[in-house]
Amino acid sequence: MAEAAAILEGAYLQVKAGQEDAFEDAFREAQAIIASMPGYRSHELQKCLEHEGHYLLLVRWDSVDAHEEGFRKSPGYQEWKRLLHHFYDPFPTVLHYQRVTGRAGLPRSFAGGRLRRFRASDLHDFQAYRGNAEVGRFQGWQPMADDAARDFLDEMASVPLFTPGEWIQLAIADDETDRLIGDIGILPEANAQRARIGFSLAPSAQGRGTASSAVREAIAFVRELTGARDIVATTDARNAPSIRLLERTGFKREKTHDATFRGEPCSEHVYVLHADA
Repeated sequence: MAEAAAILEGAYLQVKAGQEDAFEDAFREAQAIIASMPGYRSHELQKCLEHEGHYLLLVRWDSVDAHEEGFRKSPGYQEWKRLLHHFYDPFPTVLHYQRVTGRAGLPRSFAGGRLRRFRASDLHDFQAYRGNAEVGRFQGWQPMADDAARDFLDEMASVPLFTPGEWIQLAIADDETDRLIGDIGILPEANAQRARIGFSLAPSAQGRGTASSAVREAIAFVRELTGARDIVATTDARNAPSIRLLERTGFKREKTHDATFRGEPCSEHVYVLHADA
């Protein structure tokens, strides 16, 4: 199912002199409100380098109505106003835009789902599959308490895409409901020639080819934005579903080595997908 192009809300914000730090702290709190709204897709707050106190807020929505009718008429908007509006002088003009051309970012659709940023509203589904012992059996991550998970989702919702040397997790969402069903981790290496990848999927979404399609889409995305040629995945030799997925998507096993996982000895396979594969 193809996804409609997002509507971009743009707001130029002039913050009162000397209140920039307080504004940024307040925005970090307020962004959870907007991220929980129906029709919200993503947002970013940019700080101007040339003009002190000047910011650019960009929010992607499913439609203008999602912003004007949904968000602005919601109870959450009153809290948004309380947290932020007193910082502005003058009060900002807000306009809506649609993309004419350019390289697409997130979300990215594929058969059965889409890759997108995490949202605050993903917490319940995130905790459900990340707390499943079978899903986490061979994963490098551990289940988190709700507060830590909430902070993690908030961080991943706005962290820059594909910074060399830093992991980023992208949400895998169902194509019809947009409900969170898994995530993909990507680590572009510092030399920009390689990137590492890992993936987790809720049990209810397994066995449909969704994970394979999501991995293919994530690989295309990271290559498009970074130029990485080789994609590397490491998996426990006992993790048969992961091995099948990697081989189904064209990865080749390059080596096997001894490792220690959660205090126990094991063997790990290293798979690589080369650019010419």
